[in-house]
Amino acid sequence: MNSVIVNRDGQAKSYAIDDLPLSIGGEGSEVALPTVDSPTTVAYIGFENGDFFVQPADPSQPTPDVTVNGLPLNTSRWIAEGDELSAASTHIWFRLKGGNLLVTVEVRNSVTSPNQVPMTAASRDGEMTVTPIPFSPRWQSPPPRRRYRIRLRLITALAVLALLAAGAWFVMTAHTVRVETLPGAEKIDVEGGLALKIGGRYLLRPGTYTVGAEHPGYLDLRTELVVGPQTPPVVQFELQPLGASLAIRSRPVDGATVFVDGTEIGTTPVDNHQLSAGFHSVELRAPLHLPYANDLEVKPGAEPITLEIDLEPNWAPIAVASNPQGATVLLDGESFGTTPLTGEVESGSRVVEIRRGGFKPYTRRMEVTTGEMVDLGTVQLVPLDGKLAVTSAPDGATVTIDREFRGTTPIQIDVRPDTHHELKLSLSGHSTYSTTVSVGAGKLTSLNVTMEVLTGEVIISSQPPQAEVLIDGVPKGKTEQRLELDTQPHEIVIQLEGYVPFRTVVTPQVGIPQSVRADLREEGPAGLPKRVESPQGVEMILVAPGRMTMGASRREPGRRANEVLRDVEITKAFYLAVREVSNQEFREFKSAHMSGAFGGQNLEIDHHPVVNVTWQNAALYCNWLSQKMSLPPVYIQRGGTLVARRPMPNGYRLPTEAEWALAARAASTTDEQKYGWGNALPIPLEGGNYGDLSAAKTLDGSLPNYRDGYPATAPVGSFQANAVGIFNLGGNVSEWVQDLYALAPTTPGSVEKDPSGPLTGAYHVIRGASWMDTTVTELRLSFRDYGDSARPDVGFRIARNAQ
Repeated sequence: MNSVIVNRDGQAKSYAIDDLPLSIGGEGSEVALPTVDSPTTVAYIGFENGDFFVQPADPSQPTPDVTVNGLPLNTSRWIAEGDELSAASTHIWFRLKGGNLLVTVEVRNSVTSPNQVPMTAASRDGEMTVTPIPFSPRWQSPPPRRRYRIRLRLITALAVLALLAAGAWFVMTAHTVRVETLPGAEKIDVEGGLALKIGGRYLLRPGTYTVGAEHPGYLDLRTELVVGPQTPPVVQFELQPLGASLAIRSRPVDGATVFVDGTEIGTTPVDNHQLSAGFHSVELRAPLHLPYANDLEVKPGAEPITLEIDLEPNWAPIAVASNPQGATVLLDGESFGTTPLTGEVESGSRVVEIRRGGFKPYTRRMEVTTGEMVDLGTVQLVPLDGKLAVTSAPDGATVTIDREFRGTTPIQIDVRPDTHHELKLSLSGHSTYSTTVSVGAGKLTSLNVTMEVLTGEVIISSQPPQAEVLIDGVPKGKTEQRLELDTQPHEIVIQLEGYVPFRTVVTPQVGIPQSVRADLREEGPAGLPKRVESPQGVEMILVAPGRMTMGASRREPGRRANEVLRDVEITKAFYLAVREVSNQEFREFKSAHMSGAFGGQNLEIDHHPVVNVTWQNAALYCNWLSQKMSLPPVYIQRGGTLVARRPMPNGYRLPTEAEWALAARAASTTDEQKYGWGNALPIPLEGGNYGDLSAAKTLDGSLPNYRDGYPATAPVGSFQANAVGIFNLGGNVSEWVQDLYALAPTTPGSVEKDPSGPLTGAYHVIRGASWMDTTVTELRLSFRDYGDSARPDVGFRIARNAQ
């Protein structure tokens, strides 16, 4: 297991990875410097992705006299064997041994690396050992590493060495081969690959080559030579003497394809084809005739040879008709004519097709025998199916034809033409629709059905009474009333000035009254609107200032090393969107954006959260909203990237990490909340959208005994809002926040006011669990992730200053 051992004045103390980061500074620091009187922290030692690193306490204001190997410590850097850190006349030596970091503290007038450091490991008295959980960001680029320049002279030397090595490799691996012919040819060539000729021999690498040779009175040679471990040092080829010229005629047809020794030489008639002396095979092939094959002996210097070949017929007559006539006939996929027709077809197994517009294709396989008539008679063609296009208001009705399920509206269906069919449409919350339809052959008939709504009674009340009622966002008067609603799920919001809105979803039932009662809670602070809307109509709720402790205790199950405890205070109220930005809203800004799919699950649904979006595009979306409201943009280009202006103007933006944590864990409660649903496991029913049983196949694993009904993303604004009135801060999708990522250690006893993260960094912070998360670590609201690229489980929500 990795650890850090600190040695000072002959005393050694051991720290586990879970104890990191370790502070370097005055008295009270884990690595104390004798020459620093104040309790100031000047640097930290950390561990990530299997390596140790050191960084200044405040990267934006590094301490000038803190150096590593003589260079100022201005930013994070990886620790290497033998590195030296100097601060206030104290020298710290780093050694790496067996995955552990050995730290030696010395006060010296002249700096000399110690030859030997006595080390003994000791555990902290009274402290419980916590097994660290390795922390790896998902789908992230690795942090940048140092690049080194290579001098031109070194490059040239390396190139020369490479050429010498290549030459030596060729000589060591090549074979020496002499190529000869009988009789000896006047000209011999070896082609293919690198063939180096030295005297009468060739230096050849293993492989395939082509040998060519020419000699008077002999046929030209062109053959293949394969060079390998078994290739002899001398390879001989025998040249074939010229024999005679060959002429071929075919009857009763010309145009037969001719093959000599298996090689095609043309079509009949063939004249003056040169043959070598010896035996040769001759083949002829012609349509509608049997193949011809024979052997031929040619003697050296023979007279010209002429072959007269009678080809045997291999066909039968065919007759095809259709009703109606004028249909196209295809034989083995190739056009053969139109009906009615007669012709000749080659013997064997054949496939005939008959096609005509407005009718279904006719296909038949037949066996043809030479000389026997093939009469298919008159083929009765069957008219094409009719097409029935069915739409409904609303969409999504189930369609059955003749009691067979055919899909959901809108849909286009093929049906047997000129026949009466029983059509039924059914939709939850609506009466079933039935009718009889008939469609002509090849015709399209359209049917639009308005589904009759079924209703149920809902009784609505509140305390205090006379609160405003909204059904699916539409005002419906005050509480203490009865409403008739269609039997579909409805979002009911009950709100009253000065109180936190009550939200729930109800599905009315025919003949069964249902009651909804809201016990409203007061909200504040006074003096500011409690709710505002974005230019796209997204509700944003006021979050009051507050103080909280971010991070998690080292003893909390699932805690990560980057969840350092830190006291923060938000001094100004701010507005935060009650839900994530949806696909539909983001596409109003960037129409070409695709949230895509994951594991076969569609992530493109309009009212689901946008995902696969980068932090930069989220920031540009916020600037777009600011422009629509004539507000100053929060994000500007600096050094080729987007950064937030400081102080932040009153435009739309992403929440800071501290604002997000306040809204998720501390607002309107007395203690920091642990999970999105509360402070204890297991997850209650309707506790949020996580990696549940319905997502098991998509994720190759799931939370046991929990089902939220969504295998991927859920609609924005789903499930129960938290105490502030905000949805899904702990589920559905993880969320980009404004801060650049850092370990964020703090001085004990200090309180950070309105923190907004470091000024520089490679990654941005990601907060909150998602539909892909299945472990206690990820489900906790203190879990900190980070990234630099888009992911299928990361979206965002918008924020604004309240003043």
